[in-house]
Amino acid sequence: LLLFCDADGATPQEETAKLLAAIEAGADVAIGSRPLKESALEIRQPWYREFAGRAFNKAVQTLGVRGIDDTQCGFKAFRRDAGRDVFSRLKTDGFGFDFESLMIARDLGYAIAEVPVRWRHQEGSKVN
Repeated sequence: LLLFCDADGATPQEETAKLLAAIEAGADVAIGSRPLKESALEIRQPWYREFAGRAFNKAVQTLGVRGIDDTQCGFKAFRRDAGRDVFSRLKTDGFGFDFESLMIARDLGYAIAEVPVRWRHQEGSKVN
């Protein structure tokens, strides 16, 4: 299993069990998703960041990752073989590598599961 999460800890590590369950149920890739109705946004980010994130996600969906509600949640797990296959093909090494990984996974036919998670905005965290 390959797991990555944002350094600010916005998604608690206890949520890892949910990603593991999705992988064990047959997904090749399991991603945390904030807009699912079962998700718990304990502390929301400022409205302008939420708006920008949703607009960016709509653009990403239009360009290649249709059907995924939250490409930007920094909490994702890959089956090891799928992750190595996907990450060996990445061209992006900074902002955007995570949605590129989803585009590649989708193109290669890997099963992607969105998982509701607990999430809380961390004041001071920023997108670079």
